[in-house]
Amino acid sequence: MIAGQAGTGRTCALAWMATAISRASPRRRIVHLTQRRTSIGDLRAWSGSFRGASAGAEFLAEWGAELEKPADGDNQMVLCIENVQDFGASMSDGPLVQAIRQARRQGHLIVGEADIQGWGSGQLVSELKGARRGLLLAPEGADAQMLFSVVAPRQQRADLPPGRGVWIDSGRVATVQVPLVDSELSPDSDADRISLRQAR
Repeated sequence: MIAGQAGTGRTCALAWMATAISRASPRRRIVHLTQRRTSIGDLRAWSGSFRGASAGAEFLAEWGAELEKPADGDNQMVLCIENVQDFGASMSDGPLVQAIRQARRQGHLIVGEADIQGWGSGQLVSELKGARRGLLLAPEGADAQMLFSVVAPRQQRADLPPGRGVWIDSGRVATVQVPLVDSELSPDSDADRISLRQAR
């Protein structure tokens, strides 16, 4: 899970996570899925990027069979979903939700991104929230309790730059800073510059 309010750096965090996985395992297949316009659709880390209203169906047509296979080393697929709340809200999304549920059981990695409100309800949202593991950017109030059933350290939003947040896993909480995916910091990603203005 990647969660946070607008302007906290969720898009940059998703791009950084995909880029880091790609560098660590260059042969791993990392696929991007979103129904909305996106600033990271051309990221070099993607093995494929599916965008628009038919993104889910197009993704399943091309990659659905791979999700049914057991994940083993570099055979593990990584699916990065922007605005995860857009998927699983209608009956037509049933095949995608079922495929992702099966993919998780097979050991594939599913990374969902949404704002705090987006993680409120939905078939796919519920499936991913069950892991209780992820990145919460600039947490406010009861955000951590609501999403991960833990208490996060209190911090002032004004003191938190984009990308600052907490990583939560099995009830453990650690403060983290996600770096930008930028040509100056990432020489092999010179086409993937993502500015702070584009951070959500």
